[in-house]
Amino acid sequence: MSKDPNAIVNAIFKGLRDAIPANVDYSKGLPNLDFSEPERDFLFYGLKHGPDDHYWLDKAAFLILQKTPHMVPEDEPIEEGFYEELISPKKFPEAYQKCTSPLDCFLKNAPALCKHISDNVAELDLDYLSSYAVKEGFQPYGGKATLNITNGVYELEKVENANAAGPEEALHIFFSSFAIHVVFERHAVMTHLSVAQRLLIKFTYPNDETKVNNNPRLKSLLQVLTTRVNEVSINEHLLIGKNSLVARASSFTNYALIGAGQALYEMYAQMSPTDLVTLLGDGSKQWEEAVNTGWQAAQKLIQDLELPVDASDAELLALDVWVSSFYHQFIGNLQLDNLIKGNLPFPCTGKPHEQTKDYAIKSTTIAVTTMTRTYSVLQVPALIDQKDQKSIAAWKEYGEVLASLDTGIDQFIGSGAYAAVNF
Repeated sequence: MSKDPNAIVNAIFKGLRDAIPANVDYSKGLPNLDFSEPERDFLFYGLKHGPDDHYWLDKAAFLILQKTPHMVPEDEPIEEGFYEELISPKKFPEAYQKCTSPLDCFLKNAPALCKHISDNVAELDLDYLSSYAVKEGFQPYGGKATLNITNGVYELEKVENANAAGPEEALHIFFSSFAIHVVFERHAVMTHLSVAQRLLIKFTYPNDETKVNNNPRLKSLLQVLTTRVNEVSINEHLLIGKNSLVARASSFTNYALIGAGQALYEMYAQMSPTDLVTLLGDGSKQWEEAVNTGWQAAQKLIQDLELPVDASDAELLALDVWVSSFYHQFIGNLQLDNLIKGNLPFPCTGKPHEQTKDYAIKSTTIAVTTMTRTYSVLQVPALIDQKDQKSIAAWKEYGEVLASLDTGIDQFIGSGAYAAVNF
């Protein structure tokens, strides 16, 4: 192998990218629940992991990444067809967001990701990221953006950042911070871990095995929601762990990334379902209405399944269904082309992002972890015991509600997006 550090990194990232499947085959039905599998400490959260070979694959990948040199600056241009070559033979979903710049990406998604102070003003405060250390030569993340809203059109008024040398530097630091906020905080930590792992660990301890196995509807629901037996779990560990893909692509030090993940995981895991839905729904009126409609539909689904759980556990199950379908559909599909093309730039330099060839290889590898296609809400009825018509009807109704939602976000209309429940 070449001694060029970038060539070594690119070869390793290509191997990881090629190993990530574009689809998970569930033709044999729902995955099994293994109550005998112990909970292991993995990164900053406890995980009841799947087959042992998955665990050791994770360990092996981390060892490889640990010995991988860091990228060095380069300016090799990207040729026509470069991105298509990188993701081949994987396929984009039918509907995904296409933006022209980091600013365009931020403004298109502001209705869902910014706190709306009034009908005319919204803001996004990312200063929580500024307390985590970055590698030498990079700027700390952070910043607070204020937007004006006129007739539904969002415009960036200003970005405040006490650590920036001026407004231009503050702007570009904010765009990098927004990328971390979307990919690391909202998608990887909140959507995949803080909700799903809390629920699965709770229901898959051995003392709950009898309760679960004696109720086919509860067992089917947990099988639909489980993240312990598919490649997506492996992708998460590779994505955000020590010496991980994000650690290699971002400006954070390894220990800062783990510290940020720990704090965010605990914050989200301790929030009540109602409080978390309220937080995620604080956006435009159209976004808020879609969020609340989807949340009510998820609650009705759990109610209609008539599960042997108390009210608090029912709320937690509804939250997992809602987050892993409605919210994951939004936050996951948002990343694809934006991350690959550099509209969600990780390096925090305070300068305009330049999508170089070597950085594109890293960001595309990260995006490909999002492209794993599991079955959608609309496919769940076909996976359930056909004698259980009540459950089939409940899942079908939930899927129809999601398909009817119009969030006001570009390329995120329920009928055209992929609501993956087993993520």
